[in-house]
Amino acid sequence: MRQRANRIFKARVNGTCRVSEEIRKEWFGKGKPRRLLEEIFKQCGYDTFVEEVEILRAEMKETELTIEGEFVTVQTMKDDWGWTEKLG
Repeated sequence: MRQRANRIFKARVNGTCRVSEEIRKEWFGKGKPRRLLEEIFKQCGYDTFVEEVEILRAEMKETELTIEGEFVTVQTMKDDWGWTEKLG
């Protein structure tokens, strides 16, 4: 599997690559982005991976979205944050 995957990410003689530069950087890097690409490759195979890796990667990243924030009272917004009007 790795040899096949490496052929996808290796630049051709003319300098072009079968995938985008961003995907290529993730592959040659280490950690979570590479593991995500490996998982996509395992699930869909060589031909589909080359054709649809951008779409599949975006879909898998969407499931990992983390939104940080907090819920506070109107009083806290007024007193602590200095808000003077109510939104909405």
